[in-house]
Amino acid sequence: MVNYGELADRAQAQQQRAEIPSASENLKKSESDAQLFFERVKQHILEEMSKANAELAKRRVEGIERVFSPGFHGKLCLTFGPSLFCSVDLQTQAVGGRITAIILGPPNGYEISRKEFLLSRPPQEKAASSQERMRETAGATPGQIAIEIVSGLIQGRFN
Repeated sequence: MVNYGELADRAQAQQQRAEIPSASENLKKSESDAQLFFERVKQHILEEMSKANAELAKRRVEGIERVFSPGFHGKLCLTFGPSLFCSVDLQTQAVGGRITAIILGPPNGYEISRKEFLLSRPPQEKAASSQERMRETAGATPGQIAIEIVSGLIQGRFN
């Protein structure tokens, strides 16, 4: 004899499991959100570059240029003058994702400065030191990130 009540309970449990997104679906969605955010940041960086280049040209200073050779999804490379190189990377392995901007320069292409922008930070996670708090920014808008990256490249360092 078939117990339809038990079968109905199983069917209900299966339907409830299907409604709850799995951890891998949540991870894919957060990676997708991070990539969309990074694309907006890239767009804002290009806009800020054109504004900065207009002012630099007025003063007859070499402008900021985009380097396309290592340009792939999740990475943007910029140069300022003959010696400064800035790499802007999206890292989705971190919780919520992070955008890292690194300035490399003379004498041998060493790292001069680094800044990390956390896309989201769990409330229980705290920065370890005051220096780390200064170097990380959580909840910044794409425009704010772009301004910090472009102005930092012109200064040759991040604050």
